[in-house]
Amino acid sequence: MRARSFLTTVAAIGGLALAPGCGPDCQSTCNRLYQENECNLQRPGQSRDDLLRSCNNACTNALKTPGEIREEYTPSQYTPSDQSVRFINDQEAALWMDCVETQACEKLDDGYCSPTSSFGD
Repeated sequence: MRARSFLTTVAAIGGLALAPGCGPDCQSTCNRLYQENECNLQRPGQSRDDLLRSCNNACTNALKTPGEIREEYTPSQYTPSDQSVRFINDQEAALWMDCVETQACEKLDDGYCSPTSSFGD
């Protein structure tokens, strides 16, 4: 029950990221992941433009869907690369954006802040 309360609090704080001018947005988050002057994450067979487009599309689409954070969606925890993780609503996208903003690039490429590693798949 405590974990659920914590997630609800984090979601409420993360929801602030959705307000214009407050915190990260889809574009700044995806740029942090894939731009050369940022984390510069790369995926075999995927161009930077494809990764940016896929990331922005997934994020923007999730923001259009109101919802609660599912108990199984925990982007701040390590996710093995063989597990597919997706955010599906606005609260999960906000939590993901906050995670990407606060993690080191090495951690982002190593299974933290999922679905970072699955864009372009």
